[in-house]
Amino acid sequence: MKNKIRYYTIKNNFLAIEKEFSDYKNSKIVLLPVPFEDTTSYGKGTAAGPKAILDASHYVEFFDEELNRELCFEKGNGICSLHPVEFKGKKGKKALDLIYENVKKHIDNKKFVVTLGGEHSISTAPVKAHYDSYKNLSVLHFDAHSDLREEYEGSKYSHASFAARVAEFTTDITQVGIRAQCKAEYDFIKEKKSKHFMLMRFAAEYTALTG
Repeated sequence: MKNKIRYYTIKNNFLAIEKEFSDYKNSKIVLLPVPFEDTTSYGKGTAAGPKAILDASHYVEFFDEELNRELCFEKGNGICSLHPVEFKGKKGKKALDLIYENVKKHIDNKKFVVTLGGEHSISTAPVKAHYDSYKNLSVLHFDAHSDLREEYEGSKYSHASFAARVAEFTTDITQVGIRAQCKAEYDFIKEKKSKHFMLMRFAAEYTALTG
């Protein structure tokens, strides 16, 4: 079936949990692997990230001490690990459109969608999918860089430009942990009056001054 939703079983899914708590119908949460890599400019290998996260999750405890619960075993709160998005050579806007369609479909199915990347550029698509469903959405962005360049290395859809694409439909963006940015990004933040916290730089400067 073309529209059948494919998901992993206990051998490959998140937390290695049984079908009763990980099939699509009975799960509130869905994990969508997005193994996309095209514009990385330093460390390579981001496409392997989703599988590595799923594999590592098999060694994580179920109990959450803050919630005092094993959430994944509660009826109606299961976690379904979907098969990865298949890009088949799609890049740039076409790749983002494909991610958007996948995320939006699951949101419309009343699922809480977690996207596993993949390089930074993919982030625009799930943010847009959630924004189109929840207009009061605000974005909290933890990163070392602002990713607000209009384009980078000739691409508007670079990993260094994802936040600039998000800012085309909402400027309710709070960035935390930024340690480096270009002047154009700095000017953009001042113009849009975005909330911006350079915590990592402050920590480094304090350490340098105090020894």
